[in-house]
Amino acid sequence: YPLRRQRQMCIRDRDRTKGKNLLVIDNIEDSADFRKNLTFLPKNWKIILSSRKKISILKTITIDVLPEEDAKTLFLKHYAKGHGIDQVDELLKFIGYHTLAIELLAKTLAKKESLDVPRALHELKTNGLTGFTRTALVDTLHNPQTAQVKINEYLAVLYDLATLTTVETALLYQLAFLSPNFITFADIKGILQIDDKKEEELDVGLNSLVENGWVNKYIEEQNYVYYINPVIQEVVRKKKGIIWGNLRGLVQGLKSRLALDIYLDNPIDKFPWIDYAEYFLEQIKDRQNGEIALLKSNLAKLYIYQGNFRRAVTLLDHVLTFEIEEFGDEDPTVAVHRSHLAVAFSELGDFKKAKFLLEKALASDEKTFGDVHDRVIASKGNLGNVLIELGQYQEATVLLEEVLKYDIEKHGASHSKTSGDLFNLSIAYRKSGNDEESLKLSLEALRLDKKNHGRDHLYVANTYVGLAKTYKHLGQLEEAINCLEEAENIYFKNGFDDNSSYVATCKSDMASIYAKKRNFPKAHSLINIAIESDAETFGNQHPKVAAQYSVVARIFELEGNYPKSVELLRIALQILENAVGMNHPDTIQVLTEIERLKDI
Repeated sequence: YPLRRQRQMCIRDRDRTKGKNLLVIDNIEDSADFRKNLTFLPKNWKIILSSRKKISILKTITIDVLPEEDAKTLFLKHYAKGHGIDQVDELLKFIGYHTLAIELLAKTLAKKESLDVPRALHELKTNGLTGFTRTALVDTLHNPQTAQVKINEYLAVLYDLATLTTVETALLYQLAFLSPNFITFADIKGILQIDDKKEEELDVGLNSLVENGWVNKYIEEQNYVYYINPVIQEVVRKKKGIIWGNLRGLVQGLKSRLALDIYLDNPIDKFPWIDYAEYFLEQIKDRQNGEIALLKSNLAKLYIYQGNFRRAVTLLDHVLTFEIEEFGDEDPTVAVHRSHLAVAFSELGDFKKAKFLLEKALASDEKTFGDVHDRVIASKGNLGNVLIELGQYQEATVLLEEVLKYDIEKHGASHSKTSGDLFNLSIAYRKSGNDEESLKLSLEALRLDKKNHGRDHLYVANTYVGLAKTYKHLGQLEEAINCLEEAENIYFKNGFDDNSSYVATCKSDMASIYAKKRNFPKAHSLINIAIESDAETFGNQHPKVAAQYSVVARIFELEGNYPKSVELLRIALQILENAVGMNHPDTIQVLTEIERLKDI
Protein backbone atom coordinates (compact mmCIF):
# COMPACT_ATOMS: atom_id res chain seq x y z
CA TYR A 1 0.00 0.00 0.00
CA PRO A 2 1.09 3.63 -0.45
CA LEU A 3 2.39 5.27 2.75
CA ARG A 4 -0.72 7.46 3.05
CA ARG A 5 -2.91 4.34 3.04
CA GLN A 6 -0.69 2.60 5.62
CA ARG A 7 -1.07 5.60 7.96
CA GLN A 8 -4.85 5.54 7.59
CA MET A 9 -4.94 1.82 8.36
CA CYS A 10 -2.81 2.29 11.49
CA ILE A 11 -5.08 5.12 12.77
CA ARG A 12 -8.24 3.16 11.90
CA ASP A 13 -7.07 0.11 13.79
CA ARG A 14 -5.56 1.89 16.79
CA ASP A 15 -8.43 0.86 19.11
CA ARG A 16 -7.77 -2.78 18.23
CA THR A 17 -4.00 -2.36 18.50
CA LYS A 18 -3.55 -1.08 22.02
CA GLY A 19 -0.15 -1.53 23.60
CA LYS A 20 3.13 -1.42 21.68
CA ASN A 21 2.99 -1.82 17.90
CA LEU A 22 5.62 -1.94 15.19
CA LEU A 23 5.35 -0.95 11.51
CA VAL A 24 8.10 -2.29 9.24
CA ILE A 25 8.47 -0.77 5.75
CA ASP A 26 11.06 -1.90 3.23
CA ASN A 27 12.83 0.12 0.54
CA ILE A 28 11.60 3.67 1.15
CA GLU A 29 12.45 5.92 -1.79
CA ASP A 30 10.39 9.08 -1.11
CA SER A 31 11.45 10.61 2.22
CA ALA A 32 9.04 13.57 1.75
CA ASP A 33 6.09 11.14 1.54
CA PHE A 34 7.34 9.50 4.74
CA ARG A 35 7.47 12.81 6.60
CA LYS A 36 3.96 13.75 5.48
CA ASN A 37 2.18 10.50 6.23
CA LEU A 38 4.00 8.51 8.88
CA THR A 39 5.52 10.97 11.32
CA PHE A 40 2.12 11.55 12.99
CA LEU A 41 1.27 7.98 13.89
CA PRO A 42 -0.18 7.29 17.36
CA LYS A 43 2.45 7.23 20.11
CA ASN A 44 2.03 3.52 20.68
CA TRP A 45 3.43 2.85 17.17
CA LYS A 46 7.11 2.46 16.36
CA ILE A 47 8.53 2.39 12.85
CA ILE A 48 11.45 0.54 11.29
CA LEU A 49 12.12 1.21 7.64
CA SER A 50 14.88 0.40 5.18
CA SER A 51 16.15 2.84 2.60
CA ARG A 52 19.26 3.48 0.56
CA LYS A 53 18.80 7.16 1.45
CA LYS A 54 19.32 8.75 4.85
CA ILE A 55 16.27 10.37 6.48
CA SER A 56 17.58 13.05 8.79
CA ILE A 57 14.74 13.04 11.36
CA LEU A 58 15.26 9.34 12.13
CA LYS A 59 17.97 7.49 13.96
CA THR A 60 20.07 5.73 11.32
CA ILE A 61 21.49 2.25 11.76
CA THR A 62 23.93 1.38 8.97
CA ILE A 63 23.70 -2.19 7.70
CA ASP A 64 27.06 -3.47 6.53
CA VAL A 65 27.63 -5.76 3.57
CA LEU A 66 25.85 -9.04 4.31
CA PRO A 67 28.32 -11.46 5.97
CA GLU A 68 29.24 -14.48 3.89
CA GLU A 69 27.44 -17.04 6.06
CA ASP A 70 24.26 -14.91 6.25
CA ALA A 71 24.38 -14.38 2.49
CA LYS A 72 24.62 -18.14 1.96
CA THR A 73 21.75 -18.78 4.38
CA LEU A 74 19.56 -16.28 2.48
CA PHE A 75 20.44 -17.87 -0.85
CA LEU A 76 19.73 -21.43 0.32
CA LYS A 77 16.44 -20.32 1.84
CA HIS A 78 15.13 -19.81 -1.70
CA TYR A 79 17.27 -22.33 -3.60
CA ALA A 80 17.04 -25.99 -2.59
CA LYS A 81 18.61 -27.74 -5.60
CA GLY A 82 21.68 -29.74 -4.68
CA HIS A 83 23.65 -29.51 -7.93
CA GLY A 84 26.52 -27.04 -7.87
CA ILE A 85 26.06 -26.16 -4.23
CA ASP A 86 29.85 -26.09 -3.80
CA GLN A 87 29.98 -23.03 -6.09
CA VAL A 88 27.48 -20.93 -4.13
CA ASP A 89 30.26 -19.12 -2.28
CA GLU A 90 31.90 -18.08 -5.55
CA LEU A 91 28.57 -16.90 -6.97
CA LEU A 92 27.80 -14.81 -3.87
CA LYS A 93 31.24 -13.22 -3.93
CA PHE A 94 30.76 -12.34 -7.60
CA ILE A 95 27.60 -10.32 -6.84
CA GLY A 96 29.18 -8.68 -3.78
CA TYR A 97 26.76 -10.29 -1.26
CA HIS A 98 24.08 -7.86 -2.47
CA THR A 99 20.95 -8.79 -0.47
CA LEU A 100 18.31 -8.12 -3.11
CA ALA A 101 20.38 -9.68 -5.89
CA ILE A 102 20.90 -12.81 -3.77
CA GLU A 103 17.18 -13.19 -3.15
CA LEU A 104 16.11 -12.59 -6.75
CA LEU A 105 18.85 -14.78 -8.20
CA ALA A 106 18.09 -17.66 -5.83
CA LYS A 107 14.38 -17.47 -6.68
CA THR A 108 15.22 -17.39 -10.41
CA LEU A 109 17.38 -20.50 -10.14
CA ALA A 110 14.74 -22.28 -8.07
CA LYS A 111 12.06 -21.55 -10.67
CA LYS A 112 14.00 -22.57 -13.81
CA GLU A 113 14.67 -26.30 -14.10
CA SER A 114 17.34 -25.72 -16.75
CA LEU A 115 19.34 -23.37 -14.52
CA ASP A 116 21.60 -24.26 -11.62
CA VAL A 117 24.48 -22.57 -9.78
CA PRO A 118 27.32 -23.54 -12.22
CA ARG A 119 25.33 -22.39 -15.26
CA ALA A 120 24.26 -19.19 -13.52
CA LEU A 121 27.82 -18.43 -12.45
CA HIS A 122 29.08 -18.95 -16.00
CA GLU A 123 26.45 -16.58 -17.41
CA LEU A 124 27.13 -13.99 -14.71
CA LYS A 125 30.84 -13.99 -15.59
CA THR A 126 29.97 -13.72 -19.28
CA ASN A 127 27.08 -11.24 -19.29
CA GLY A 128 26.72 -9.90 -15.74
CA LEU A 129 23.45 -9.48 -13.86
CA THR A 130 22.08 -6.81 -16.19
CA GLY A 131 22.77 -9.06 -19.18
CA PHE A 132 21.44 -12.19 -17.50
CA THR A 133 19.32 -13.79 -20.21
CA ARG A 134 17.98 -16.91 -18.50
CA THR A 135 15.55 -15.02 -16.29
CA ALA A 136 12.12 -15.82 -14.93
CA LEU A 137 9.38 -13.81 -13.24
CA VAL A 138 9.82 -14.19 -9.50
CA ASP A 139 7.91 -12.85 -6.51
CA THR A 140 9.24 -9.85 -4.62
CA LEU A 141 7.88 -7.91 -1.67
CA HIS A 142 10.16 -4.96 -2.35
CA ASN A 143 7.76 -3.06 -4.58
CA PRO A 144 3.95 -3.56 -4.54
CA GLN A 145 3.65 -2.14 -8.05
CA THR A 146 5.91 -4.91 -9.41
CA ALA A 147 4.97 -8.02 -7.46
CA GLN A 148 6.74 -10.22 -10.02
CA VAL A 149 9.97 -9.11 -11.63
CA LYS A 150 12.91 -10.27 -13.75
CA ILE A 151 16.20 -9.73 -11.99
CA ASN A 152 17.99 -8.02 -14.90
CA GLU A 153 15.14 -5.58 -15.54
CA TYR A 154 14.35 -4.82 -11.91
CA LEU A 155 17.89 -3.88 -10.92
CA ALA A 156 18.10 -1.45 -13.83
CA VAL A 157 14.86 0.25 -12.65
CA LEU A 158 15.83 0.19 -8.96
CA TYR A 159 19.00 2.22 -9.47
CA ASP A 160 17.89 5.40 -11.25
CA LEU A 161 20.80 7.63 -12.27
CA ALA A 162 18.40 10.46 -13.10
CA THR A 163 18.22 11.31 -9.40
CA LEU A 164 21.93 12.27 -9.35
CA THR A 165 23.59 15.58 -10.17
CA THR A 166 26.06 15.84 -13.04
CA VAL A 167 29.01 15.84 -10.62
CA GLU A 168 27.65 12.82 -8.71
CA THR A 169 27.02 10.91 -11.93
CA ALA A 170 30.55 11.57 -13.23
CA LEU A 171 32.07 10.46 -9.92
CA LEU A 172 29.89 7.36 -9.64
CA TYR A 173 30.76 6.44 -13.23
CA GLN A 174 34.48 6.40 -12.47
CA LEU A 175 33.93 4.46 -9.23
CA ALA A 176 32.06 1.86 -11.28
CA PHE A 177 35.37 0.91 -12.93
CA LEU A 178 37.31 0.48 -9.67
CA SER A 179 37.78 -2.95 -8.15
CA PRO A 180 35.05 -3.35 -5.48
CA ASN A 181 37.40 -3.16 -2.49
CA PHE A 182 37.47 -0.91 0.55
CA ILE A 183 39.37 2.24 -0.46
CA THR A 184 40.36 5.41 1.38
CA PHE A 185 39.51 8.96 0.36
CA ALA A 186 43.20 9.66 -0.31
CA ASP A 187 43.45 6.68 -2.65
CA ILE A 188 40.26 7.69 -4.49
CA LYS A 189 41.64 11.21 -4.87
CA GLY A 190 44.95 9.88 -6.19
CA ILE A 191 43.63 7.24 -8.53
CA LEU A 192 41.07 9.63 -10.06
CA GLN A 193 43.79 12.30 -10.45
CA ILE A 194 41.86 14.89 -8.41
CA ASP A 195 44.01 17.96 -7.65
CA ASP A 196 43.84 19.89 -4.37
CA LYS A 197 41.61 22.59 -5.86
CA LYS A 198 38.87 20.02 -6.54
CA GLU A 199 39.32 18.00 -3.34
CA GLU A 200 36.33 19.68 -1.68
CA GLU A 201 34.14 18.88 -4.70
CA LEU A 202 35.20 15.23 -4.45
CA ASP A 203 34.46 15.18 -0.72
CA VAL A 204 30.97 16.63 -1.20
CA GLY A 205 30.16 14.37 -4.14
CA LEU A 206 31.38 11.22 -2.43
CA ASN A 207 29.44 11.89 0.75
CA SER A 208 26.33 12.71 -1.25
CA LEU A 209 26.59 9.29 -2.91
CA VAL A 210 26.92 7.81 0.58
CA GLU A 211 23.85 9.72 1.82
CA ASN A 212 21.79 8.44 -1.10
CA GLY A 213 22.85 4.82 -0.79
CA TRP A 214 25.06 4.45 -3.86
CA VAL A 215 28.30 4.09 -1.90
CA ASN A 216 28.96 2.66 1.57
CA LYS A 217 31.23 4.32 4.11
CA TYR A 218 32.88 2.48 7.01
CA ILE A 219 35.52 2.97 9.67
CA GLU A 220 38.54 0.71 9.24
CA GLU A 221 41.65 1.09 11.42
CA GLN A 222 40.62 4.63 12.43
CA ASN A 223 40.20 5.72 8.78
CA TYR A 224 37.09 6.13 6.68
CA VAL A 225 36.93 3.72 3.76
CA TYR A 226 34.45 3.60 0.90
CA TYR A 227 32.88 0.65 -0.89
CA ILE A 228 30.62 0.38 -3.92
CA ASN A 229 28.79 -2.88 -4.46
CA PRO A 230 29.60 -4.67 -7.77
CA VAL A 231 25.87 -4.91 -8.56
CA ILE A 232 25.58 -1.11 -8.47
CA GLN A 233 28.79 -0.82 -10.49
CA GLU A 234 27.41 -3.10 -13.18
CA VAL A 235 24.13 -1.22 -13.43
CA VAL A 236 26.00 2.09 -13.81
CA ARG A 237 28.31 0.69 -16.51
CA LYS A 238 25.37 -0.87 -18.34
CA LYS A 239 23.43 2.39 -18.40
CA LYS A 240 26.33 4.68 -19.31
CA GLY A 241 28.47 2.44 -21.56
CA ILE A 242 32.15 3.16 -22.21
CA ILE A 243 32.78 6.92 -22.35
CA TRP A 244 36.52 7.13 -22.83
CA GLY A 245 36.79 10.85 -22.14
CA ASN A 246 35.32 10.30 -18.66
CA LEU A 247 37.78 7.49 -17.91
CA ARG A 248 41.02 9.17 -18.96
CA GLY A 249 41.77 10.50 -15.48
CA LEU A 250 41.21 7.06 -13.98
CA VAL A 251 43.57 5.45 -16.51
CA GLN A 252 46.24 8.04 -15.75
CA GLY A 253 45.81 7.36 -12.04
CA LEU A 254 46.11 3.60 -12.50
CA LYS A 255 49.22 4.01 -14.65
CA SER A 256 50.89 6.18 -12.03
CA ARG A 257 50.02 3.71 -9.25
CA LEU A 258 51.54 0.84 -11.25
CA ALA A 259 54.57 2.73 -12.60
CA LEU A 260 57.78 1.20 -11.26
CA ASP A 261 61.20 2.77 -10.97
CA ILE A 262 63.20 -0.40 -10.37
CA TYR A 263 66.03 1.57 -8.80
CA LEU A 264 63.91 3.56 -6.34
CA ASP A 265 60.69 1.61 -5.71
CA ASN A 266 59.97 -1.65 -3.97
CA PRO A 267 57.78 -3.57 -6.45
CA ILE A 268 55.85 -5.13 -3.58
CA ASP A 269 54.48 -1.72 -2.58
CA LYS A 270 52.74 -1.61 -5.98
CA PHE A 271 51.12 -5.05 -5.78
CA PRO A 272 47.82 -3.88 -4.15
CA TRP A 273 47.00 -1.91 -7.31
CA ILE A 274 47.19 -4.97 -9.56
CA ASP A 275 43.58 -5.94 -8.76
CA TYR A 276 42.37 -2.43 -9.66
CA ALA A 277 44.13 -2.53 -13.03
CA GLU A 278 42.86 -6.02 -13.85
CA TYR A 279 39.30 -5.09 -12.91
CA PHE A 280 39.42 -2.02 -15.13
CA LEU A 281 40.80 -4.01 -18.08
CA GLU A 282 38.10 -6.62 -17.62
CA GLN A 283 35.37 -3.97 -17.87
CA ILE A 284 36.70 -2.35 -21.05
CA LYS A 285 37.30 -5.77 -22.66
CA ASP A 286 39.12 -5.53 -26.00
CA ARG A 287 39.32 -1.72 -26.23
CA GLN A 288 42.89 -0.65 -27.07
CA ASN A 289 44.74 2.64 -27.36
CA GLY A 290 48.10 4.07 -26.36
CA GLU A 291 47.09 4.80 -22.77
CA ILE A 292 45.73 1.30 -22.24
CA ALA A 293 48.90 -0.14 -23.79
CA LEU A 294 51.02 1.74 -21.24
CA LEU A 295 48.73 0.59 -18.43
CA LYS A 296 49.18 -3.03 -19.55
CA SER A 297 52.94 -2.52 -19.81
CA ASN A 298 53.19 -1.21 -16.23
CA LEU A 299 50.99 -4.04 -15.02
CA ALA A 300 53.10 -6.65 -16.81
CA LYS A 301 56.32 -5.41 -15.18
CA LEU A 302 54.76 -5.86 -11.75
CA TYR A 303 53.63 -9.36 -12.68
CA ILE A 304 57.23 -10.24 -13.52
CA TYR A 305 58.28 -9.28 -9.99
CA GLN A 306 55.25 -11.02 -8.51
CA GLY A 307 56.10 -14.23 -10.36
CA ASN A 308 53.03 -14.35 -12.65
CA PHE A 309 55.08 -14.63 -15.82
CA ARG A 310 52.37 -16.07 -18.05
CA ARG A 311 50.07 -13.12 -17.42
CA ALA A 312 53.01 -10.79 -18.08
CA VAL A 313 53.63 -12.46 -21.45
CA THR A 314 49.96 -12.12 -22.43
CA LEU A 315 49.85 -8.41 -21.56
CA LEU A 316 53.16 -7.57 -23.24
CA ASP A 317 52.17 -9.48 -26.36
CA HIS A 318 49.04 -7.27 -26.58
CA VAL A 319 51.16 -4.16 -26.09
CA LEU A 320 53.69 -5.15 -28.76
CA THR A 321 51.00 -6.01 -31.29
CA PHE A 322 49.34 -2.62 -30.78
CA GLU A 323 52.58 -0.61 -30.88
CA ILE A 324 53.93 -2.31 -34.01
CA GLU A 325 50.67 -1.58 -35.79
CA GLU A 326 50.61 2.03 -34.55
CA PHE A 327 54.28 3.06 -34.68
CA GLY A 328 56.14 0.48 -36.75
CA ASP A 329 58.65 -2.22 -35.91
CA GLU A 330 61.63 0.12 -35.35
CA ASP A 331 59.98 2.49 -32.86
CA PRO A 332 61.98 2.84 -29.60
CA THR A 333 58.98 1.92 -27.45
CA VAL A 334 58.68 -1.36 -29.36
CA ALA A 335 62.27 -2.18 -28.43
CA VAL A 336 61.53 -1.46 -24.76
CA HIS A 337 58.59 -3.81 -24.69
CA ARG A 338 60.49 -6.47 -26.60
CA SER A 339 63.03 -6.37 -23.76
CA HIS A 340 60.31 -6.69 -21.13
CA LEU A 341 58.71 -9.58 -23.01
CA ALA A 342 62.11 -11.27 -23.29
CA VAL A 343 62.55 -11.09 -19.50
CA ALA A 344 59.16 -12.78 -19.01
CA PHE A 345 60.00 -15.52 -21.54
CA SER A 346 63.34 -16.04 -19.84
CA GLU A 347 61.62 -16.58 -16.49
CA LEU A 348 59.35 -19.11 -18.15
CA GLY A 349 62.40 -20.98 -19.43
CA ASP A 350 62.11 -20.04 -23.11
CA PHE A 351 65.65 -18.67 -23.32
CA LYS A 352 65.96 -18.96 -27.09
CA LYS A 353 62.91 -16.79 -27.67
CA ALA A 354 64.16 -14.36 -25.02
CA LYS A 355 67.54 -14.12 -26.75
CA PHE A 356 65.91 -13.52 -30.15
CA LEU A 357 63.76 -10.69 -28.75
CA LEU A 358 66.68 -9.07 -26.93
CA GLU A 359 68.99 -9.19 -29.93
CA LYS A 360 66.27 -7.54 -31.99
CA ALA A 361 65.70 -4.90 -29.30
CA LEU A 362 69.44 -4.24 -28.99
CA ALA A 363 69.85 -3.81 -32.76
CA SER A 364 66.93 -1.37 -32.80
CA ASP A 365 68.32 0.61 -29.85
CA GLU A 366 71.79 0.83 -31.39
CA LYS A 367 70.29 2.05 -34.64
CA THR A 368 68.23 4.71 -32.82
CA PHE A 369 70.62 5.85 -30.08
CA GLY A 370 74.11 4.73 -31.13
CA ASP A 371 76.50 2.40 -29.32
CA VAL A 372 76.60 4.30 -26.01
CA HIS A 373 73.22 5.07 -24.45
CA ASP A 374 71.25 4.05 -21.35
CA ARG A 375 68.77 2.06 -23.43
CA VAL A 376 71.54 0.21 -25.29
CA ILE A 377 73.25 -0.64 -22.01
CA ALA A 378 69.96 -1.87 -20.51
CA SER A 379 69.42 -4.17 -23.49
CA LYS A 380 72.96 -5.52 -23.17
CA GLY A 381 72.39 -6.21 -19.49
CA ASN A 382 69.20 -8.16 -20.17
CA LEU A 383 70.91 -10.07 -22.98
CA GLY A 384 73.82 -10.92 -20.69
CA ASN A 385 71.43 -12.42 -18.13
CA VAL A 386 69.79 -14.60 -20.78
CA LEU A 387 73.18 -15.76 -22.09
CA ILE A 388 73.94 -16.99 -18.56
CA GLU A 389 70.79 -19.12 -18.68
CA LEU A 390 71.85 -20.47 -22.07
CA GLY A 391 75.23 -21.48 -20.65
CA GLN A 392 77.18 -18.91 -22.68
CA TYR A 393 79.09 -17.64 -19.68
CA GLN A 394 82.02 -16.01 -21.46
CA GLU A 395 79.82 -13.96 -23.77
CA ALA A 396 77.58 -13.02 -20.84
CA THR A 397 80.58 -11.90 -18.77
CA VAL A 398 81.83 -9.59 -21.54
CA LEU A 399 78.45 -7.87 -21.82
CA LEU A 400 77.87 -7.58 -18.06
CA GLU A 401 81.36 -6.17 -17.44
CA GLU A 402 80.66 -3.53 -20.08
CA VAL A 403 77.36 -2.67 -18.39
CA LEU A 404 79.00 -2.38 -14.96
CA LYS A 405 81.75 -0.12 -16.27
CA TYR A 406 79.23 2.18 -18.00
CA ASP A 407 76.97 2.51 -14.94
CA ILE A 408 79.86 3.21 -12.56
CA GLU A 409 81.14 5.96 -14.85
CA LYS A 410 77.71 7.51 -15.33
CA HIS A 411 75.92 6.91 -12.02
CA GLY A 412 78.69 6.18 -9.52
CA ALA A 413 79.91 3.14 -7.62
CA SER A 414 77.11 3.35 -5.00
CA HIS A 415 74.11 3.70 -7.31
CA SER A 416 71.26 1.17 -7.34
CA LYS A 417 72.03 0.36 -10.96
CA THR A 418 75.58 -0.51 -9.97
CA SER A 419 74.44 -2.91 -7.24
CA GLY A 420 72.18 -4.67 -9.77
CA ASP A 421 75.10 -4.91 -12.21
CA LEU A 422 77.34 -6.37 -9.50
CA PHE A 423 74.71 -8.99 -8.66
CA ASN A 424 74.26 -10.05 -12.30
CA LEU A 425 77.99 -10.22 -12.95
CA SER A 426 78.52 -12.25 -9.77
CA ILE A 427 76.23 -14.92 -11.22
CA ALA A 428 78.27 -15.04 -14.45
CA TYR A 429 81.48 -15.40 -12.43
CA ARG A 430 80.02 -18.14 -10.26
CA LYS A 431 78.73 -20.09 -13.24
CA SER A 432 82.18 -19.76 -14.82
CA GLY A 433 83.79 -21.23 -11.69
CA ASN A 434 85.24 -17.95 -10.41
CA ASP A 435 83.71 -18.27 -6.94
CA GLU A 436 86.09 -15.92 -5.15
CA GLU A 437 85.34 -13.01 -7.49
CA SER A 438 81.64 -13.90 -7.36
CA LEU A 439 81.71 -13.73 -3.56
CA LYS A 440 83.42 -10.34 -3.63
CA LEU A 441 80.82 -8.87 -5.99
CA SER A 442 77.87 -10.44 -4.14
CA LEU A 443 78.97 -9.00 -0.80
CA GLU A 444 79.35 -5.54 -2.31
CA ALA A 445 75.94 -5.81 -4.03
CA LEU A 446 74.37 -6.82 -0.70
CA ARG A 447 75.95 -3.86 1.09
CA LEU A 448 74.69 -1.42 -1.56
CA ASP A 449 71.21 -2.93 -1.66
CA LYS A 450 70.82 -2.56 2.10
CA LYS A 451 72.09 1.00 1.93
CA ASN A 452 69.93 2.03 -1.02
CA HIS A 453 66.73 0.11 -0.29
CA GLY A 454 66.67 -1.00 3.34
CA ARG A 455 67.13 -4.42 4.91
CA ASP A 456 63.68 -5.79 4.03
CA HIS A 457 63.63 -4.96 0.32
CA LEU A 458 62.98 -7.61 -2.32
CA TYR A 459 66.35 -6.92 -3.97
CA VAL A 460 68.15 -7.59 -0.67
CA ALA A 461 66.47 -10.99 -0.43
CA ASN A 462 67.43 -11.85 -4.01
CA THR A 463 71.05 -10.88 -3.36
CA TYR A 464 71.12 -13.06 -0.25
CA VAL A 465 70.03 -16.02 -2.41
CA GLY A 466 72.81 -15.36 -4.94
CA LEU A 467 75.33 -14.99 -2.13
CA ALA A 468 74.16 -18.28 -0.60
CA LYS A 469 74.81 -20.10 -3.87
CA THR A 470 78.38 -18.82 -3.92
CA TYR A 471 78.95 -19.80 -0.28
CA LYS A 472 77.64 -23.28 -1.09
CA HIS A 473 80.07 -23.60 -4.03
CA LEU A 474 82.86 -22.61 -1.66
CA GLY A 475 81.75 -25.24 0.88
CA GLN A 476 80.75 -22.63 3.47
CA LEU A 477 77.45 -24.31 4.29
CA GLU A 478 76.56 -22.47 7.50
CA GLU A 479 77.03 -19.10 5.83
CA ALA A 480 74.87 -20.29 2.95
CA ILE A 481 72.07 -21.44 5.28
CA ASN A 482 72.18 -18.12 7.15
CA CYS A 483 71.82 -16.20 3.88
CA LEU A 484 68.90 -18.34 2.73
CA GLU A 485 67.10 -17.96 6.04
CA GLU A 486 67.56 -14.18 5.84
CA ALA A 487 66.17 -14.19 2.30
CA GLU A 488 63.19 -16.37 3.22
CA ASN A 489 62.31 -14.13 6.16
CA ILE A 490 62.33 -11.08 3.89
CA TYR A 491 60.13 -12.82 1.33
CA PHE A 492 57.64 -13.76 4.04
CA LYS A 493 57.64 -10.20 5.42
CA ASN A 494 56.76 -8.95 1.94
CA GLY A 495 53.78 -11.27 1.55
CA PHE A 496 55.26 -14.15 -0.42
CA ASP A 497 54.52 -17.71 0.69
CA ASP A 498 55.57 -21.28 -0.11
CA ASN A 499 53.84 -21.01 -3.50
CA SER A 500 56.20 -18.24 -4.59
CA SER A 501 59.08 -19.00 -6.94
CA TYR A 502 61.30 -16.86 -4.70
CA VAL A 503 60.62 -19.03 -1.65
CA ALA A 504 60.85 -22.20 -3.73
CA THR A 505 64.41 -21.28 -4.74
CA CYS A 506 65.32 -20.78 -1.08
CA LYS A 507 63.90 -24.13 -0.09
CA SER A 508 65.58 -25.94 -2.97
CA ASP A 509 68.99 -24.51 -2.07
CA MET A 510 68.40 -25.28 1.61
CA ALA A 511 67.47 -28.86 0.70
CA SER A 512 70.74 -29.45 -1.13
CA ILE A 513 72.70 -28.05 1.83
CA TYR A 514 70.82 -30.13 4.42
CA ALA A 515 71.43 -33.19 2.26
CA LYS A 516 75.18 -32.49 2.45
CA LYS A 517 74.80 -32.19 6.23
CA ARG A 518 73.04 -35.62 6.19
CA ASN A 519 69.74 -34.20 7.46
CA PHE A 520 67.73 -36.16 4.90
CA PRO A 521 64.20 -35.80 6.38
CA LYS A 522 64.50 -32.01 6.32
CA ALA A 523 66.06 -32.07 2.86
CA HIS A 524 63.19 -34.15 1.45
CA SER A 525 60.57 -31.94 3.11
CA LEU A 526 62.08 -28.78 1.64
CA ILE A 527 62.63 -30.07 -1.88
CA ASN A 528 59.11 -31.49 -2.11
CA ILE A 529 57.68 -28.02 -1.37
CA ALA A 530 60.00 -26.47 -3.97
CA ILE A 531 59.11 -28.99 -6.71
CA GLU A 532 55.38 -28.58 -6.14
CA SER A 533 55.63 -24.80 -6.16
CA ASP A 534 57.79 -24.48 -9.27
CA ALA A 535 55.77 -27.05 -11.21
CA GLU A 536 52.66 -25.00 -10.44
CA THR A 537 54.33 -21.70 -11.37
CA PHE A 538 56.32 -22.72 -14.44
CA GLY A 539 54.95 -26.09 -15.57
CA ASN A 540 56.66 -29.49 -15.43
CA GLN A 541 59.05 -28.79 -18.32
CA HIS A 542 60.86 -25.74 -16.94
CA PRO A 543 64.64 -25.81 -16.29
CA LYS A 544 63.98 -24.79 -12.67
CA VAL A 545 61.94 -27.96 -12.20
CA ALA A 546 64.80 -29.93 -13.75
CA ALA A 547 67.13 -28.34 -11.20
CA GLN A 548 64.80 -29.45 -8.40
CA TYR A 549 64.84 -33.03 -9.69
CA SER A 550 68.64 -32.88 -9.71
CA VAL A 551 68.59 -31.82 -6.08
CA VAL A 552 66.28 -34.61 -4.98
CA ALA A 553 68.36 -37.07 -7.04
CA ARG A 554 71.41 -35.93 -5.08
CA ILE A 555 69.54 -36.51 -1.81
CA PHE A 556 68.71 -40.09 -2.82
CA GLU A 557 72.30 -40.64 -3.90
CA LEU A 558 73.62 -39.55 -0.51
CA GLU A 559 71.10 -41.91 1.09
CA GLY A 560 72.52 -44.72 -1.04
CA ASN A 561 69.47 -45.15 -3.27
CA TYR A 562 71.33 -44.98 -6.60
CA PRO A 563 68.60 -46.40 -8.87
CA LYS A 564 66.13 -43.78 -7.63
CA SER A 565 68.74 -41.07 -8.10
CA VAL A 566 69.36 -42.13 -11.72
CA GLU A 567 65.61 -42.28 -12.36
CA LEU A 568 65.18 -38.69 -11.23
CA LEU A 569 68.24 -37.50 -13.14
CA ARG A 570 66.77 -38.96 -16.33
CA ILE A 571 63.62 -36.86 -15.75
CA ALA A 572 65.80 -33.78 -15.31
CA LEU A 573 67.76 -34.70 -18.45
CA GLN A 574 64.64 -34.95 -20.57
CA ILE A 575 63.45 -31.53 -19.40
CA LEU A 576 66.83 -29.92 -20.09
CA GLU A 577 67.20 -31.52 -23.53
CA ASN A 578 63.90 -29.95 -24.57
CA ALA A 579 64.45 -26.61 -22.83
CA VAL A 580 68.11 -25.72 -23.42
CA GLY A 581 69.58 -28.49 -25.59
CA MET A 582 72.25 -31.15 -25.24
CA ASN A 583 75.19 -28.71 -25.27
CA HIS A 584 74.09 -26.67 -22.27
CA PRO A 585 76.41 -27.00 -19.24
CA ASP A 586 73.52 -28.10 -16.99
CA THR A 587 72.53 -30.84 -19.45
CA ILE A 588 76.12 -32.06 -19.73
CA GLN A 589 76.42 -32.11 -15.94
CA VAL A 590 73.29 -34.24 -15.54
CA LEU A 591 74.53 -36.66 -18.22
CA THR A 592 77.83 -36.94 -16.39
CA GLU A 593 76.04 -37.70 -13.13
CA ILE A 594 73.94 -40.41 -14.78
CA GLU A 595 77.04 -42.08 -16.24
CA ARG A 596 78.76 -41.94 -12.86
CA LEU A 597 75.86 -43.48 -10.96
CA LYS A 598 74.26 -45.99 -13.31
CA ASP A 599 76.87 -48.70 -12.80
CA ILE A 600 77.17 -48.32 -9.01
